[in-house]
Amino acid sequence: MATGISSSTSYSLKAGYQQMQEVYLSLSGAGTVDLAPNISGISGGVANGSTTIKVTTDSPSGYSLSIQSSMAPAMRSLTDTLADYSTTTTPDFDFVTSASDAHFGFSPFGTDIVDRYKNNGSACNLGSNITSGKCWSGLSLTPTIMAQSFNSNHPTGTDTVINFQVGIGSSANIASGIYIATTTITALPL
Repeated sequence: MATGISSSTSYSLKAGYQQMQEVYLSLSGAGTVDLAPNISGISGGVANGSTTIKVTTDSPSGYSLSIQSSMAPAMRSLTDTLADYSTTTTPDFDFVTSASDAHFGFSPFGTDIVDRYKNNGSACNLGSNITSGKCWSGLSLTPTIMAQSFNSNHPTGTDTVINFQVGIGSSANIASGIYIATTTITALPL
């Protein structure tokens, strides 16, 4: 039996039982996101920001893209925290902030987002609509898959926009200051 790697000037052979295929995977574009506008602690409000992630792979099986926070809750200052946006297992179609809420959430947008973030025009995890700024979830210490494809997208890659939002209600009584959330974005070949 001839197993192992052999090559010549014209060919490369990986012989044997199910030799592992090497794949190209690239993740680019993530960076610091500043939410705007600044929110007044007295009257509350909403601040938004976004970043675009590009995943490129030649894996014939595609890729998955996930997000997770480094702390729980994710958004914090030196003296205070904002709750992670709370949903049941299904994301909320709209980002809803009541008078006593102070929370932070995310919503992915792109052609490869998973069904959980697709909608039917009024509810998430139903239908096939892909709508920017809809289907909001809170961050978690465990990875949450946002996008997934079962095909190669090399060489052009696929963009996924991650929208972030902070909502502070008018009676939330949150300490003023600079709040920071640290997330990890991971792309894996399938």
